Amino acid sequence: CGLSLLRCLKGLLLGCHLPLILGYRYKNGRYEIEPGEAAVVRRIYDLYLGGKGLQAIANILNAESISTRFGRTWHISTVRQILSNPTYTGDLLLQKTFRTDHLTKHKVKNNGELQQFLVEEAHEPIISHEEFKRAQEIREKRAGKHAPAGKKYDARYPFSGMIICGCCGAHYHRKVTHTTIIWVYHSGTH
Repeated sequence: CGLSLLRCLKGLLLGCHLPLILGYRYKNGRYEIEPGEAAVVRRIYDLYLGGKGLQAIANILNAESISTRFGRTWHISTVRQILSNPTYTGDLLLQKTFRTDHLTKHKVKNNGELQQFLVEEAHEPIISHEEFKRAQEIREKRAGKHAPAGKKYDARYPFSGMIICGCCGAHYHRKVTHTTIIWVYHSGTH
């Protein structure tokens, strides 16, 4: 995000593009808690740590007419993002993504290609580190029940994860059209 290391270490994030996340507003170079939304985040963690699943939590929030930050309904992916975001502990992990090409502005996930910076206590936490850690342990335990260790693709369909382009190595994905089922892939190389 183009920040100096000193500014990162101080937790001053001026000039950095930070995501808009439920429970916080970005003001004066820092995240500040938005109380109403923070209560929803705490409730999501309480429900999850109490044994509810992602779909059950989404259903509860939707049944109570509680919308997301942008006024949308809750889905499994939205709940999962909140439960996996360490920003709610008060820490910030910077440079999670980076641009591979500044002309096209193509961004990719940083899997160790560039150094990441952890800013501890950058802002007031909504949940504790212990709650976040317990939620991650539950997620890993539940994920182990649904997918064998090391398996990247689910075997919902007979050819899932098995069809690969001979030229570029891209994986094909199953797509249902209104007339048939086809296998397609998305590759920027050809």
